[in-house]
Amino acid sequence: LVNNLVNFVDALSGSISFKLEGIVPIIYNKDVSTWLNVSNLYPKNLTQNKIPFNLICNIFDSDGKKIKYIKKTILPDTDIKICLSDYLSLDKKNLSSGSAYIMRYSDYSGPRGSTRPHFFYKGLGSMATLHTQDGSVSSLYLDIANCINSETRFLFIANMSNRTNKIKWMINNPNNKNIQDDSFGELVISANGSDLIVLPQNEIHQSTTNYFIQASEAFKPYFIIASENFDNISVDHVG
Repeated sequence: LVNNLVNFVDALSGSISFKLEGIVPIIYNKDVSTWLNVSNLYPKNLTQNKIPFNLICNIFDSDGKKIKYIKKTILPDTDIKICLSDYLSLDKKNLSSGSAYIMRYSDYSGPRGSTRPHFFYKGLGSMATLHTQDGSVSSLYLDIANCINSETRFLFIANMSNRTNKIKWMINNPNNKNIQDDSFGELVISANGSDLIVLPQNEIHQSTTNYFIQASEAFKPYFIIASENFDNISVDHVG
């Protein structure tokens, strides 16, 4: 039964050539780095033929400048790990951002498998990992549980457009979706650039804080929580 289930899941896409894309939110400073982990590992009881696939990775700094182009062929039963933040300039005082655009594709027909590229943040005493994901939004509403004061909440935003993205965000006004002069904050992100918003908590409401983000162009968001020295860190998709 287990063997049949494994083969069924890995064969859902059919025996085709494939192309899968995703975005890696890069954050880094002297205490935390961002790594890409891509595997071509198959269950031992997979009945279909294993195939190699190619990986393309374009790394951009926060200003949207392409810093590095990486292309690798990943053979069956192998994997690779790349420290993406090593290619970006380090600001020892501040947490910086960047982004990596990932494309995984095959030259041969075959099963694409049930695995996905993953990234992980490596901090001083912990790691946080998540699979890459494509897609974008132009607005975002978040209702987030408040956390302890020693933790910081970040919203990572990657500009998915080749035009400048003007972003406004507000706090604790879930009924007003039209951001005007009462916006809590705003930022401008260059084409293919990225930035981090530090999300303050509303101390009046003890349980949750509401945020609404509106942009002029499409963006890809990720939600990050970290302790002051990044000895604890977590990350998740939010759009």
